[in-house]
Amino acid sequence: EAARVLFERFGARAVWFGSKPSLALYGSGRTSGLLLDCGPDMCQALPVWQGRQLVYAAGVAKTGGHVLSEHLGRMLRDSGHAFVSGSERAQLDRIRERLCYLPTEFDSELERAALSSDLDAVYEMPDGQSVLLGSERIRCTEPLYSPAMVGQEGRGIAHLVLSTVMKCEVEARQTLLQNIVLSGGLSLTTGFAERLATDIRKLLPPDTPFCVCAAPDRDLLTWQGASMLASGASFPAMCITQEQYREKGDALFQS
Repeated sequence: EAARVLFERFGARAVWFGSKPSLALYGSGRTSGLLLDCGPDMCQALPVWQGRQLVYAAGVAKTGGHVLSEHLGRMLRDSGHAFVSGSERAQLDRIRERLCYLPTEFDSELERAALSSDLDAVYEMPDGQSVLLGSERIRCTEPLYSPAMVGQEGRGIAHLVLSTVMKCEVEARQTLLQNIVLSGGLSLTTGFAERLATDIRKLLPPDTPFCVCAAPDRDLLTWQGASMLASGASFPAMCITQEQYREKGDALFQS
């Protein structure tokens, strides 16, 4: 359907479709790896082996940025701050992105928050209202590892990564473990990569090699991969042209 719209409505001269995991990995300089893509709606573990997406092994956790922001809103409401309108709820995303983080050890950090004001931070709302956050800064993001905090099932994203790897062929597992690539805006949360590595280390047998790869611009990896691919000399030959579409129609996309 997308091809039909591009060719017939917009008169595109050629089209090419690629999968997000493959493009994101390509943007990181890889053709094999496990992409952990974390965005507003969910976190997805998407394995790619030698350029082939292993769809059967993909895993999903529904704890995305929107869920975390709603969780933060409930906590702040308990402390006297209501976020009712659309613009006010949008501020929750900004608070989460600027002030919330993932500690490597949640319980010890929570204890530190209870004993001191070291974690306290203030967010200034556009209307001049000040919102004080203490332990909310870490309790907001912890559902990524304890989904039950927001009423969801599952065991968290570290378990999601490893369960996805174990669904793949044996010969692919070590490569996937050593190329765990983060993407998506939620993965930019402070401490995200460090906490994921800490929890994966706890779950793996001692001395098992693995690597969590966190590029500074990982929210743009898919776009970068597509840009790199489209700039290659061989890219035009990969595309379906307007002439081919007129000749064969939808049959081109049914293989």
